[in-house]
Amino acid sequence: SLSSTIAMTMAQNDTFSTTTTIPAQVNGDTVYYLVVATDLNGTPETDSSAEQSYVVFDVPNESDAWINEIHYDNAGGDVDEQIEIVITDTSYFELSDFSLILYNGSGGSFYDNLSVSDTLSSSSSLGFTLVSYDATGIQNGDEGIALVYLDTNVIQFLSYEGTFTATDGAAVGLMSTDIGVAEEPAPAIGESLQLEGAGTSYSDFSWAGPQAASQGLV
Repeated sequence: SLSSTIAMTMAQNDTFSTTTTIPAQVNGDTVYYLVVATDLNGTPETDSSAEQSYVVFDVPNESDAWINEIHYDNAGGDVDEQIEIVITDTSYFELSDFSLILYNGSGGSFYDNLSVSDTLSSSSSLGFTLVSYDATGIQNGDEGIALVYLDTNVIQFLSYEGTFTATDGAAVGLMSTDIGVAEEPAPAIGESLQLEGAGTSYSDFSWAGPQAASQGLV
């Protein structure tokens, strides 16, 4: 049976409001509810809905997950094109809920979507989970990458070799943030762009490279 009652009053038209504190829920909880309505006639009548439910989820930010390493170009034919992300707590945020959307800086549209099925490896370092995605075909030049949670929540929209505004996909309308380093001119095979520093969130680190690739390390 449902244990809490939340009284609501009509605010305007079909909008109702409450001053009652709604019990806090944690990520992943399923909340069950039903609506009981009583009209204001001289002889009040009451009706109730069927039981409904929804799942609570928190949207991660740059303290919870971020892009950690990028390799998109090298001298000669491109090899080992990868993007690595960091997730601080995979018991709270599941890997399968994250995706990477690749954007073309010329026009701002997306051209690829990387999901858990595209992961090459997953490892732990200093308490973080690091996940590398196969980014074969990632484009050179002014391009971008959006780190997305549950298909629509953009955590980061980064770019290299310039900035642009996304015209479709999850990041539509957002201006990219240039990471400030690039694989231009094309570096040697085995190098990448990556974060350096020490800390527990994206803002504690800074982009560097090209330098020796370090997938699997914070």
